[in-house]
Amino acid sequence: MNGDESVELLLIHRGAVDAGWIEQALREGGLGHRLAVVSDAAEAFAWLRRQAPFADAARPGLILLGWKGSEAAAGADEPDPLAELAADESLAPIPVVLVAASSEAMAGTSAAMHHALDRLLAHEITPALLARSIRYAIERRRVELLDLERQKSDRAMNRARFVAAVMAEVTRSLDLKTALSGMARVLVPHLGDAAIIDLVQDDGRVVPFAQAGHAGELPAIEPAGSGAVHDPVLAAIAQRSSVWLAELDIDTADARHRVLLEQAGAQALFVTPLVARGQAIGAISYVFGRSPPAASVESQKLAEEVASSAALAIDNMRLFEQAQRAIRGRDELLAIVSHDLRNPINVMALAVATLEQPDVALRAQTLPRMKRALKRMEHLIDDLLDVARVDAGTLQVELSPLALAPVLDEVHEQWRPLCAEKDISLAKDYASTTLGVVQLDRDRVMQVLSNLIGNAIKFTPAGGGVCIGAELLGPWVKVRVTDTGPGSAAEKLPHVLDRFWQKERRTDGLGLGLAMAHGIVLAHGGSIHVDSTLGAGTTFWFTLRRVGG
Repeated sequence: MNGDESVELLLIHRGAVDAGWIEQALREGGLGHRLAVVSDAAEAFAWLRRQAPFADAARPGLILLGWKGSEAAAGADEPDPLAELAADESLAPIPVVLVAASSEAMAGTSAAMHHALDRLLAHEITPALLARSIRYAIERRRVELLDLERQKSDRAMNRARFVAAVMAEVTRSLDLKTALSGMARVLVPHLGDAAIIDLVQDDGRVVPFAQAGHAGELPAIEPAGSGAVHDPVLAAIAQRSSVWLAELDIDTADARHRVLLEQAGAQALFVTPLVARGQAIGAISYVFGRSPPAASVESQKLAEEVASSAALAIDNMRLFEQAQRAIRGRDELLAIVSHDLRNPINVMALAVATLEQPDVALRAQTLPRMKRALKRMEHLIDDLLDVARVDAGTLQVELSPLALAPVLDEVHEQWRPLCAEKDISLAKDYASTTLGVVQLDRDRVMQVLSNLIGNAIKFTPAGGGVCIGAELLGPWVKVRVTDTGPGSAAEKLPHVLDRFWQKERRTDGLGLGLAMAHGIVLAHGGSIHVDSTLGAGTTFWFTLRRVGG
């Protein structure tokens, strides 16, 4: 410290030295100072609070602690003022010099007091020694604090470099899987022995998009409320906060973590949610095959910083993909609508030309064709308007408590003649007396069932079968439509509820039926799902809430 600097001094006077003598020694030692005197830690706390900040770069400060041998011999009954002060993090940077009354008192000081930066015997103190000791303690603490700041700065720079490396991978490609795969590779082994990046799908399932450090296939996590075992990934997403499992238990693990336990030797798990724009869009799981290091708190903070930085970029990529799909959907819409409207328009054009003919009988034959063409155009327009309402969130459903079984019976009777005509059996698999009453819009639910049954008939060959089934599922009723058609490949299942998506291009619809069914079920507060195996048929199922469930 500079010779002309003034020092703020606090003497905790415990009988080892005389306060007046200290004051005189400081003046004789040529040390500019202001001295305050207190008798115990409580008074010291009060004084330091009033002076805050007591010591900083512009105004160095120090605590002098006088210590008498008889107090040290008192043992645990005598409070240690330095230990009390050291327990307060805001006061920890203040240097301390201990002045003991005797060698015995010095030897009997507590462990906390041994953290003093210098220790002096009262009878050996000279003004020059006291001034030198104070200057030494202040400079040593300054060096320590500068070193701590440098270490803190280095850690912050390393964190920033690591986060930048992660973000470079995330933004390297607009393809979500490619970007997340690169990100997962950077995370391992810096933050864990393995890393898994999951994203939440529209149906609530949590699907692994990328992983590193584990080569095996991982199952998706079923959404909360679907009967799945409680899962730390679901917990982190629901709470929007990190979840730490110090020990994984094979007996309570769900399917995902049982795989990690058995195949990867996982011992512990840390999950950070991916939160963007106030929504949890996924999570990053860090798997440890051994106990995490003692400094794991620092790693956890870094993992949370990575998740916070990456979440917005990931969400932007998903929005970009959605925008691209919307553009493709718009182009497909124009192509499909122009194609599907051309036939009824051609029919109408021919009918108008026929009406100009004088033949009355020919005109009479034309009118039914005109009506069918108009009905077809009206149906196409209604479908488009309904999808627009779903997208805008304005689709209205008028819910009322109704028995479900009669609705299913009516739909069965409506479709039975067409199935018979196509040599397709239409079966029922539900007990009318057990389904009870549900909250539903009768016409809209019949529309959902008609869309699902119509879709099943399209892909079920002659001699095959379609089945309408229902059973209780907790507070819900699960309604399903199963067919014996060719089924779908697993990679196509996430798209079957998209607008305009068709397993194969057909001329008998826009491909809006399943998207409409999805929107109507959501408006009822339920969910819709599809299970399919290539070559083994398809089952669409949705849930409706039971009255009193």
